[in-house]
Amino acid sequence: MKAKVFKYKSDGNTVVAPYMELEPYAENVYLSLSRKNEYGNEDDDCFHVVCRIENVYFSSGQYS
Repeated sequence: MKAKVFKYKSDGNTVVAPYMELEPYAENVYLSLSRKNEYGNEDDDCFHVVCRIENVYFSSGQYS
């Protein structure tokens, strides 16, 4: 699903990715693919973890 997600630059004031493609992971927790591994190794892909509170989605970090 595509949703509006609050993801900010390091300055904390600028939204840099207004929409993300999300995959459900757990209740109110979603994953969004950030960067695919260039050699095809899925274990090294990077994901954004997106949390939902009511109808507000926000990125809570990037993990591989």
